[in-house]
Amino acid sequence: MALADIITKIRADADDEAGRIVAAAQTRAAEIVERAEQRAGEQRAATLAEADTDARREADRIVVSARLAARDEALTRRRELVDTALQRAAETLAALSDIEYAAFLSRRIAAVARGGETVRFGSADLARAETVLEALRMNTPGLTLAVADEPAPFERGALVEGSRVRADLSLTAIVEERRDELELAVADVLFGEGA
Repeated sequence: MALADIITKIRADADDEAGRIVAAAQTRAAEIVERAEQRAGEQRAATLAEADTDARREADRIVVSARLAARDEALTRRRELVDTALQRAAETLAALSDIEYAAFLSRRIAAVARGGETVRFGSADLARAETVLEALRMNTPGLTLAVADEPAPFERGALVEGSRVRADLSLTAIVEERRDELELAVADVLFGEGA
């Protein structure tokens, strides 16, 4: 074999080897590109899924927050309506006829007094004091109470004070004492939420 044939053979072998190396490199590069595109697709899908999950979670949070705000607003409005109704209950008691009012207040006084206490009437009830005392004498004849000249620190009702008792029988206190029971009744009438 001549030198030229050997060089041609070496070149041909080198070209074949270079072709195999280039082909292997291209195959390897194609595999790397394919895996990279696959990972990029998976990453894109994972990112989109995570973004979708986050968006749904945020939307749910916004909906829940809006529902809670609406519920709180509705409860506030209901509370205002109930408070107004209870205020009107006290006003309705104050608007009773003198005889009905005297019977109502004398029963409350008789329930807390033991005898010997001082009664102070609300400033707006001073004119009704004698009627209340007369109803008290009729319903509890043995009960003796002193009547103070100065009014109680509220408009309607009575304040019973003694060594063993101090009872605020203002109409506001009477309504407030029975608030839970009255709220249920008012809620039932206003909102149809029977107990």
